Amino acid sequence: MFFCAFYSPVIPIGTLFSMVLIGALYWTNKYNLLRRSIVREQLSHNLSREMTELIEYTLIIYSLTNFSFRYYIIGEVGAVSIAGVVVGVINAFLPMEDINKRLFPDRPDFNEVLTYKENLRSLDTDYGRANPAT
Repeated sequence: MFFCAFYSPVIPIGTLFSMVLIGALYWTNKYNLLRRSIVREQLSHNLSREMTELIEYTLIIYSLTNFSFRYYIIGEVGAVSIAGVVVGVINAFLPMEDINKRLFPDRPDFNEVLTYKENLRSLDTDYGRANPAT
């Protein structure tokens, strides 16, 4: 996404290609999971959380490269480019976690104690599924 955001002001069709390829990757993984019952790689929830946190920097990357490319290619910078940089920087430094907690106060209780049989369906894997002999 950072690469796409960097070159998007110069090559706008790249954003469309990125969206198509992400969609193809989604459907390929869905097919493998549902039809072939395989998971090639198993990512932790920590990586997903960090990737989600990094998405907010794509706005600042896009606005800064848009500002830079306009300055170096066209030779002038408009008010929209300056406003984009300002909005991108403000968005990057806003405490989004605190804002989200105020907007969405209900959170599930993750400290609930469940037995193994109650929690079996929500587990990623168990011995029976991971054992190659079975």
